Amino acid sequence: MVKGKVVLTFFDTQPQTVDVTGATLDVIRKATQYITANGGTSIGCGLQRMLDSNIEVDGIAIVSDGGDNTAPYYHEVYKRYSDAFKQVPTYFYQLVGDQPHLIDFMARAGFDLQVFDLQRSGVDLYSLPNLVSTMRTNRYSLADEVMETKLLKLGDVYKASIKAVAA
Repeated sequence: MVKGKVVLTFFDTQPQTVDVTGATLDVIRKATQYITANGGTSIGCGLQRMLDSNIEVDGIAIVSDGGDNTAPYYHEVYKRYSDAFKQVPTYFYQLVGDQPHLIDFMARAGFDLQVFDLQRSGVDLYSLPNLVSTMRTNRYSLADEVMETKLLKLGDVYKASIKAVAA
């Protein structure tokens, strides 16, 4: 689904990064099988690693309960990252767990955060991939894509339905 380099960064109090560019799901599962959540979450530590390594990204997806409990906090690092590179869209896929401090912190700091609440519906093999397919590096590019889609004319739809009925 993703074009270009893909890096997974797991965050607790220290980030763990795995380059999964072009990897299959089986390879990703094997590479990440021993990574677990232990509490003391610092969502910002993953982005801090990217900033320290001078890695520029085009978008950020966070899958978490949003409990940004330990410094560096995501909204603070996001400000520094944006100043160093550019402001990129952040997509937050919220799971069940701790209080979602990330949402409040980002709102108070004045940063956009696209929130997808997966607490009630859960995550399955279809919901998350379908949501991820709507991610764009520009906030309005999905709307632009929809608006650029040519509409079918009634005659074209009618011709296609006649062919289907005749077959």
